[in-house]
Amino acid sequence: MMPVKTLVLIFQNQQGKNTRISVDNAKEGLTDAEVKSAMQSIVEKNIFETDGGDLVALAGAQIVTRSVQDISVK
Repeated sequence: MMPVKTLVLIFQNQQGKNTRISVDNAKEGLTDAEVKSAMQSIVEKNIFETDGGDLVALAGAQIVTRSVQDISVK
């Protein structure tokens, strides 16, 4: 089994709703400060558009780890 890590960045948009951005294969050893800095940069540069308007605030972040087991069917 191979663990797969996904970094989930959670932002609040102009309508006050949470919006998630998922990054597959998150690198090992990410610090809270690195993630926060990247998220602040995303908000400041206004590079993503959502149905609820611009991203305006940080709401949270998570690293989700799941195990994937390949099954041979050939």
